[in-house]
Amino acid sequence: MRKLVLVLIVILSVLVFSQQVTLRMIQVFTSPLRTKVLEDIISKFEAQNPGVKIELISPPYETAYQKIYLMVSAEEPLDIVEVGDWSLSALASMGKLLSLEPYLAKSELTKHLVPGVLEAARTYKGTAYLLPNAIYVKTLFYRPDVISKYGITPPAKTMDELLEHCRRLTKPEVGQYGFDFRGKGYPTAFIDIVMTSFFDDIDPNCMYLKRDGKLIFEDPRALEAIKFYIELFKTAPKDSIN
Repeated sequence: MRKLVLVLIVILSVLVFSQQVTLRMIQVFTSPLRTKVLEDIISKFEAQNPGVKIELISPPYETAYQKIYLMVSAEEPLDIVEVGDWSLSALASMGKLLSLEPYLAKSELTKHLVPGVLEAARTYKGTAYLLPNAIYVKTLFYRPDVISKYGITPPAKTMDELLEHCRRLTKPEVGQYGFDFRGKGYPTAFIDIVMTSFFDDIDPNCMYLKRDGKLIFEDPRALEAIKFYIELFKTAPKDSIN
């Protein structure tokens, strides 16, 4: 009888461990190259964790956030959700995200994170609900071959210089413009850089707050920033903003 019980236990153990677990992950910043990077990470994770498979959901970037909000609010099965720190509060306020604090307290990972990452992760009620898989920096590109023809060296270092140079370069009659706005969507929004450049007292943990806790949009400097943004747009093609 004892042998039968032992055999039964072994069979049950084999059945339990042979079951494959599938985790569903949805990404936001969908692009061929970036998706390939995520797929490589997933492959390494699956190799290190036999029996675990990750299903990657890759909606078009333009509709990704709407799909995530819909899936989360409808309680569709999702295990890993990619989210930007600027949209964290929308998902965290639904009460659907797991606090990572207990895991961070036991992890050696925190020693290897870039300074400021944990602060950014804790922007919602001081609790870490996310950890970055990448850090994005907005970059302004310029054409050395064009600005050199107009004696603009070095390139602009201040916003006022930028506007001045763009005005000098703008010649609509020959199809030449001083500035161009890139695409659409929050991550490519240039207005954030314009707005915050007018402030020297931004909260380092939240770009929309001043150090006194008040919104930057309530400050007169925000109006000056909007006026600057409009002037800069006048140096760009009319269809520059979608």
